[in-house]
Amino acid sequence: QSSAMKKALEKPKEAVDALTTLAKESGFIPVAVDIDSLAAGRALGELDSALLVDIGDSLSQITVFQGGCPVAARTVAIGGRNFTVDIMRVLGLTYQEAELLKVRQDGLLRPVNADDGTEVSAKLAATVTELSREIVQTSEYYKMQNKAAVIDKVVLLLLSHNVQQLTSLIVQKLPRMLPTAPAA
Repeated sequence: QSSAMKKALEKPKEAVDALTTLAKESGFIPVAVDIDSLAAGRALGELDSALLVDIGDSLSQITVFQGGCPVAARTVAIGGRNFTVDIMRVLGLTYQEAELLKVRQDGLLRPVNADDGTEVSAKLAATVTELSREIVQTSEYYKMQNKAAVIDKVVLLLLSHNVQQLTSLIVQKLPRMLPTAPAA
């Protein structure tokens, strides 16, 4: 993790100030600094009653939208890096080698019900299960606190080369009561 990312997680105001300074030094005129999930929500259009799951490098942001507005957000420490580290540890690779393998290898992420016996697939499936559990917990907690709330879809936002496979695995793990709509 870069020192800028660590600062952003520890002190949000300082992170915004650093980004604003960087933009100015690069010749840009900053107009606004936006939160990723809110910007994604606007870019995707109408998110009337949905969960937006923005799977980043190190963290995933789960945002509940009701009436088109964000009403709750939760950050979980599971992201694309977790999958790279899983591959790295199981296969004894460097981080860079594992990242390249993750990006280039279509067969690493197998369907959840595939019994291929590979340790890599099992480890990746366990990480998918953990992330899916966090998504479901967020939905259930919000609905317990807000009895009239309806969540009619889950939108998965991934910036990954293996989007289709990862999306399919997550969708398989989510209960039928959470319809999903993948977004790239």
